Formats: sequence, structure tokens, C-alpha cells
Amino acid sequence: MVSIAGTTIQSDVLSATIGLFVLVLFTLRYISKRRRIQAMMARAEAEKYGLNSKIEMVDGQVRLVTFSRQVETLNGKEYDAWKVRDNAREKNYDQFELSKEWPQIEAATTDEEFTEKREDQRKTWNATLGNNMKKHLKFAQKEVFGSGVTRLDISDEEKLDLANRSKREGLVSGPVQITLTWDDYNDLDLYIYTPSKEEISFRKRRSQCGGRLDNDMNKKPLSNTPIENVLWAKSPPEGTYKVFVHFHRHHDRNDTQSTTTYNLRVRVWGEEKHYSGMITFGSALEHVVSFSVEDESKE
Repeated sequence: MVSIAGTTIQSDVLSATIGLFVLVLFTLRYISKRRRIQAMMARAEAEKYGLNSKIEMVDGQVRLVTFSRQVETLNGKEYDAWKVRDNAREKNYDQFELSKEWPQIEAATTDEEFTEKREDQRKTWNATLGNNMKKHLKFAQKEVFGSGVTRLDISDEEKLDLANRSKREGLVSGPVQITLTWDDYNDLDLYIYTPSKEEISFRKRRSQCGGRLDNDMNKKPLSNTPIENVLWAKSPPEGTYKVFVHFHRHHDRNDTQSTTTYNLRVRVWGEEKHYSGMITFGSALEHVVSFSVEDESKE
């Protein structure tokens, strides 16, 4: 009797194990199929809106670069859904107390005192709110549509200005390069959510996947022609890059306003996209644009 009972128990365990294995296998196949369908739909949408670019490399490899749709292209239903998510991002930002205004540093202090106090304020911000910003970035990166206004081209004057700022700051270029400019003394910051799900910003200037921030400006209000730059100098990873702009600090200098117009350039293996937008101090991370890189040579 014991032997029969033991055999029955072993049989039940084996059946349960096989059943669990079949369930896991079915689930994995379902997830894989769903991802393939989502990828096909994303490609179809990108082709519909002209967001795909195939770039042939010198070594014969082909890279497929796909840019996000922008808010300006959304229909009414899509825009309403985006607006709900945008309001949720603002609420999330406020919940983490990231809209807190820091006291202005008195103009009468010396440059040395100003620098010291500004560094202390930034360290305090990182210590008290840095982790909150990390959580907010993780929340904000869920957005699929970019809010930056697409610019089909920029003027020769703007191209020269961008080149001059880059040269002045000694910026480095690379296969993937994201450059932010604005024209006042405020402190805007670039945030990149990388394919490796890391943050690149003034708080964390390098990622394990090879990206780095090589210029951060206006933590002191020294320039009304600032420029910030994130790049991958070589071997950019496949995956999705999400680009955000944050209004870190309003510097009350020379009547600088609390709303700033910015311009953003994304360069991927020589192909450029340009975007512009306006951001106000106290607002959430602004998702300007996303783009993904795939190696079509593998297919």
C-alpha cells in the first residue's frame, strides 16, 4: 500500500511539473509573439509617418533608426490620452517635491562665495531629491510620444551658432550625439534614459553602455548661450534612447524669465533631427523625443 501511494504521489508531482513547464513555455511563446507583433506595429507606424531611416555603414552593416512620433502628429483621441499621461507626470513630479524653489543666492556675494554656495545647494539637492528624480525619470520614461516640435531644417545662422558653441566648449562628437541649447542664464539639464535602462545626467555623467555627458552648463549663471552634450563615442548599443529636458534652476539674472525656449539636435551616424520646445521652472521632465537603433544586418 505504501509503495502504491508513493507511486501515486510521484505521478502527481510529475504531472504537476509537466503542467507547469507547459504553462511557462506557452507564456514565453505568448510574450515573444506579442513583442513581435508590437515591433511590427511600431515599424508600420514609423513607416506611415516617415520616421524610419536605414543607414548603411562603411563595413556593410545596416542600422535601422526609428524616431518617436511627436505630439504635433497625434489625432484628437491620441492627444487626449497623452494629456492624461502628461498630467500624471506633473502630479508625480509634485509628489516627489521636485518643484521646490531654492532660494536665490545674493548678488552681492563674491564669485568665490557664489560658487561655494551654489555647489552646496547642488549637493543638498542631490542628497535630498536625487533619488526622487531617479524615480520620476523611471515614471516619465514610459511615455512613447515626444513633445518637442519637429523642425524640418534650421537656418545657416543657427548651424553656425551651434558649431561655434560646440567649438567654444570643446565638445566631442560620436555616432550618437544629443545636443541641447538655449539662450538665457537658466540652468536646463539633459537627461537620457539609455538602452541599458540607465540615467545619464549631471548626476550620473557616464553609463555602462558607453554614453557620457561631456558638458554641463549654468549651474552658475555664467552664459546666455549655453550648450549641453551627450554622446556615444563608439559602438552605440541597440535599443531605445529617451531624451528629456529638465528645468533645474531659475537664475534671476538680467531679467531672465522662468520659461525658457530650447533647441535639441539628435545626430545618429550623421543623420540629424532638430526639435524645439518651451519649458517652465517647476514642470516635470519633458520627454522631447525617443529613438531606437537596430542592427538590420542580423536579420
